[in-house]
Amino acid sequence: MKKNTSTIIAALIGAFAVIIAGVIGLQGKDKGRQASSKTNIGISANSPVYHAGRDIVIQQSTPPTKDNIEKKNYRLAKVQSGVLPDNETDRETVEPDRKKQRVKPLSGKKEKPVDDRGRQPQPLDMGLRPQIDEKGKRLQEFKSLINDSVYVQRGKSNVALVIEAKNTEGGVSPESLLHNRFKAENANIIDNLFKKAPFKSKGFFEEIYDGNTELLRQTYVLSKLDKLILGKLNYSCQRGVAIDKDLVSCDIRFSYKVFDKNGDAVRSDSINAVGPGFSEDAALERGLEILTEKYSDRILKN
Repeated sequence: MKKNTSTIIAALIGAFAVIIAGVIGLQGKDKGRQASSKTNIGISANSPVYHAGRDIVIQQSTPPTKDNIEKKNYRLAKVQSGVLPDNETDRETVEPDRKKQRVKPLSGKKEKPVDDRGRQPQPLDMGLRPQIDEKGKRLQEFKSLINDSVYVQRGKSNVALVIEAKNTEGGVSPESLLHNRFKAENANIIDNLFKKAPFKSKGFFEEIYDGNTELLRQTYVLSKLDKLILGKLNYSCQRGVAIDKDLVSCDIRFSYKVFDKNGDAVRSDSINAVGPGFSEDAALERGLEILTEKYSDRILKN
């Protein structure tokens, strides 16, 4: 009897140990499920799910984008049409609307590029071309006409005189006649400040007479003088009709402008005279003599 009781107690203890072990195992599985559920929080509902026994396994994957779908469809169409081999895996897929087509010329020669109007672009001139300074060139030309060794007298008014006038048919120069007949006790007349012919022919006379005195200021050509007079002499001669048909008279008009030593125009004037003579040259010479006798002080005054 005692032996059967001991056997029953031992069996009960063994069964109790098995029950305890089973309970501990179930608790461990519950903890594993809780950890798995915490890890999978936030996974999209579109993720694929499958069952493994009593456990639920969730596979994480990236949702396909529109661009990836278009690339896969494009490549699949190429494979189906025979353009791409089915086993090509390293080829970079390019969208058809972004692929640039290059056409080789039929002649085998390299075609020259053209713009949108069909014109060939001109090559750039990388050489340095000398820049032409027209004002500087004009200034140097003016300087070359200046006489730096003019005679200046102390105690007198040093006046440079340049006159524009046409010569007579006999070759007489009204400019020379006028220079020789100027009478002024307190003035020194300078007639060689410039080389007269190129000074007139190259337009410097007209330029300064019209008021553009920039060259005078830039060169300081009048710094040693008191003034510059630019004059225009016009004349017309005709023979008499009523009293003496051999008598010639010349009507003279002398217009002039005065510039001070700074190159500024300070005065302008115009005077008239009539000269008689038995020839055109004689009548002109007498008319200039009358003009200088009457108007020298007026012309040369300060």
